[in-house]
Amino acid sequence: MEDEYEVFTNILELCLNLDQAACGIYHKFSELTNQDQFLTQFWNTVAEEERTHIEFWQKAIALCKEPRLPIVIGNLQETRNNLLQMKKNIDILIAEFNAWDIDAEKIMLAYTIESYLFDPTFMTIFNSFQFVNERIGENYETHILRFIEIMKHFDHSTAPIKIEILGRTLHNLYLLNKKLSYESTIDALTGLLNRRGFFNTVSPYLNFAERNGLDGGVIMMDLDNFKKINDAHGHQAGDRALVTAAAIIKKNLRRSDIAGRYGGEEFIVFAEAQTSNELSSVCERIRKVIDMCSEKLSGIHFTISLGVSHGKITNPSIKTLSELIRQADLNLNQAKATGKNCWVI
Repeated sequence: MEDEYEVFTNILELCLNLDQAACGIYHKFSELTNQDQFLTQFWNTVAEEERTHIEFWQKAIALCKEPRLPIVIGNLQETRNNLLQMKKNIDILIAEFNAWDIDAEKIMLAYTIESYLFDPTFMTIFNSFQFVNERIGENYETHILRFIEIMKHFDHSTAPIKIEILGRTLHNLYLLNKKLSYESTIDALTGLLNRRGFFNTVSPYLNFAERNGLDGGVIMMDLDNFKKINDAHGHQAGDRALVTAAAIIKKNLRRSDIAGRYGGEEFIVFAEAQTSNELSSVCERIRKVIDMCSEKLSGIHFTISLGVSHGKITNPSIKTLSELIRQADLNLNQAKATGKNCWVI
């Protein structure tokens, strides 16, 4: 039976191969579009963007081989088989392509390749491994939008109607994937992970920590006197307070920390931490910034209380997480009972 890290590495290598194939064909297109400087620049730009994706996969593969990456894909064998078929199909399309002097045909081949790269595997890994390149998701979105915009360069009275059909299909597929990915895991108000998104995201990290004997911590946070904010200033003010708190929490965490809105006015953070002092520093930073800046940012002064737990992630890891959450929640209640605007660990 194959080791799961070996299969996951294969998946990353296939993602790399697919982007390398796209980069190669776009670079070749740029060399054969000399009469249209706009298209030459376009192909050069998208080829460079693919190189950014290639660098991401190369770094991820190196980390996976150590191994230092959590496995974030569910059905490894099925995912690998799907990517193998995608790679085979793209290789055939490129090998059989013979319209090197027809710009519309080049665009249509690129649309087909990019539609393959909409596979959820890419988006899942980009979202999960932003610590490899924190702008990878943004770069990927810019890359896709660039292909959608290129439709405007063509005279649709002479270009095949299918270029417009494929372009709009790519656009709709992009919007649908983005919407589904966002709505399933993101809290609409704060932009943080929702509860489902938090547990889905943290699960592979827990498994990784458990296999490698690492410690982790949970921080539970709750806005102080939130009901009074809603009663005195209205629910819109309460929403502004939640948005402000979420932004401060996100800005003051480390890139490897995972934050979510747990429900209501409560937030949760999972952090890999070898000592409780690491978590104490994070808590004090968040508490202090919210106390000092909340009124300036939201129009209402408010504070936050925090409860922290820390321990080694053991098997079963989900049970460990449940215990860490329970202990952090108890410490949060203690922080509330001892004056609020403080943290207890």
